Amino acid sequence: MRLLTKRSQEQIAQVLGIKQSAVLKMERQTDLYLSTLRHFVEAAGGKLEPRIGLPGTGPIRLTGMGDLES
Repeated sequence: MRLLTKRSQEQIAQVLGIKQSAVLKMERQTDLYLSTLRHFVEAAGGKLEPRIGLPGTGPIRLTGMGDLES
């Protein structure tokens, strides 16, 4: 994602207020908190829009932990 937006680890780190080495560590992780992923995506200039699919329903977009929007 960072490479797609042509941003360096240092640029992402500056936006997030962390060190470049912390960005490297995040990129190597296989399991992230959704909030961490959201911050990273936003630092790259994007927007995270989690969706879930359940049998018998259309896609459901998560807008918050307590809210669901179809």
